Formats: sequence, structure tokens, C-alpha cells
Amino acid sequence: MVIWSHLSCNLKAMERKNIGIIGIGRIGEVHLCHLVQSAQVNVTYLVDIEPVHGKIRNLVKQYGLQNVKVINTEEVTHMLSDKLLDAVLICSPVFGKPHKKSELVKFALQAGKHVFCEKPVDLDPSVVEECYKLAEDHRKTLQCGFDKRFDISIRKMYDKIKAGDLGELRMIKLVARELPAWINADYLKSSGGIVVDSAIHELDLICWLSGERPESAVCFGHAKNPMFKECNDVECAMIMLKFPSGLVGYIENVRGVPYGYDQRFEVLGEKGMLCIENPSTTHLQLWNEDGRLLDTIEQNGLPRYYEAYRMEKQHFIDVINGQASCEVLPDEVIFNSKLTQYCTKSLRTGTIVNIP
Repeated sequence: MVIWSHLSCNLKAMERKNIGIIGIGRIGEVHLCHLVQSAQVNVTYLVDIEPVHGKIRNLVKQYGLQNVKVINTEEVTHMLSDKLLDAVLICSPVFGKPHKKSELVKFALQAGKHVFCEKPVDLDPSVVEECYKLAEDHRKTLQCGFDKRFDISIRKMYDKIKAGDLGELRMIKLVARELPAWINADYLKSSGGIVVDSAIHELDLICWLSGERPESAVCFGHAKNPMFKECNDVECAMIMLKFPSGLVGYIENVRGVPYGYDQRFEVLGEKGMLCIENPSTTHLQLWNEDGRLLDTIEQNGLPRYYEAYRMEKQHFIDVINGQASCEVLPDEVIFNSKLTQYCTKSLRTGTIVNIP
């Protein structure tokens, strides 16, 4: 009897989960690509505004998705009423129409669906907290998309820090620069600003790696590009964080460099340093009288973190199958949401902000 019960639970966990994706833009396509390769899920709904449906149908044909339903964002409640649907990935803009991202999160949780939501869930920390409270009340998973935690190099850095290989930490330096090609004024106006839109990943990493929360923050930035000025945003920002242990955190975020997707991370401790450099697009090297020439670095974040996105999705699948506990904790996401607001306040006022 016990053996049969255990077997039936395992078989239930092995059943394919039915998943819908809301927002088939840049990141939604990446998630779709990973999900269709999984033997553990069926993609049953793709949801976006009408003008995107042509592209979506091409993706449906490309991946051979015979039973998927392509519907408008206005029909999302129809999808959520489907009792066979297990989970939803929400990849729409924060201020999407006709529903904000956080509203979609709440709709899905209230309908009894697990939710994976790209960052940020909302610009208002209190709304983020409401979403997690709703997930708790309905006993459903709400996982926020912090993909860099699942990068193999960053994960190994985290493991070595926790194993004590560096001893007491002294400084963490995270550099994140990218090409400006895909950023436009419409995006900037709805993004919430450079801290919420971009530096949020590094703020999450620095707290996760250190195991601490900062007690003060200061952020400076500037905009040389007129488009950023017109949108009341900056293209270059620097954040410094002071932690209770004495650890100092430094984050540099630039949206607009000419040479590629530059992501470098350093953690300095009393026993040594861990660092992650930019991987080249190939292993090719040219050696001659001028020295050694490496191939170019990746030009955007999708190839750089492609495997991290896949592992992030696999973790979500494991969680909703009851095979793992969600590693991206509610209190971490809620605090990170508050931290982005403190850093944004510092950027706007030019002052050091104490963090309660």
C-alpha cells in the first residue's frame, strides 16, 4: 500500500505540466525555446497582443506546436479558467495593456496556477508583497526571474563563498555593460529606470552572494544620450552599498558600450579573490608579433546566459513537480524591490540613503 502510494506520487510528478506563456517578446521567445525542449511540460497557450500573432504563428510552426492556443491578452481570463493548465510564465511589460504584470500575477494565482514572473513583478514593493502573500494563501509557487543565479560560473562562485574558501568577505564588484541597440524611448518610459530595469540583477546577486543586506546605498549616474535625458533616465550608473559586516559592494551598470555584452564579477575576501571574466564567442586565438588576440565577447545577454535561462526554467518545473523548493525566496524578492527604490532615490537626490 505504501509502495503503491509512493509510486503513484512519482507518476503524478512525472506527468507533463501544461504551461501558458504571456508575452512573446524578446525574453518570452527564449523561455518558449527552452520549454518546447523539455519532456516535462506541454506549452498549451501563447498570449500576446494581436500585432504579434503573426510572429507567434511562425514560432508555433517552427516548434511543431500542434495543440497550442494563440490568444489575445484580453482573453487571459479564458486561459486561466482552463482546469488543465498548471502554470503560467509572465513575460509582459510592467505596464502592459490591458493588464499590468502584477495584475496578471494575481489573476493567475487566484485561478490556482503556479507562476514564473520575469523581474520586476511590480515597481511598488507593497504590490510585490501582496503577490507573494497571495501565492502563500493559495499554496502556489511564485518564482521571480533572476536568471543569473543559475549561471554555472556564478553558482560555483556562490558555492565557494559559502564553503568559506575566501574567508571573511571584503568587497564585491559587479560590472554589467551592454550594447544600446535594442533600447528605445517607449521601452525606457515604461521600464522604471536603470536601477529597476537593469541593475536589479546585480543588486540581487550582491545580496545573494554575500548573505547580507546593505545598511546604506548611494547611486550616481548620468545621461549623455538625449533619448535617456528626455525619458528622465540615465545610461550609466554606479551604486555603492555598505553592509553591516563592513563589506563594501560596488555595481557599475552601463546601457551603451560599443564592444559587446560586458559582464565581470569579482569577490574579494581575506583569503583570496574569485573572479568571472567575459567568455569569448569561440575558443579561437591569434598569436603573432602583436601578442595574443581573442575572439569577440558575446554581443547580448541571451547567448551569454542561455544555459542559465534553461536551468532557471528547469528549477521552476522541479518546484511545481514537488521535487525542489524554490530557491528564489519571497523575502529576497520583496527586499530587492525595496532596495531598487532606495537606490533610485539616491540617484534622484544625490544623497546617501540609509536602509531600514
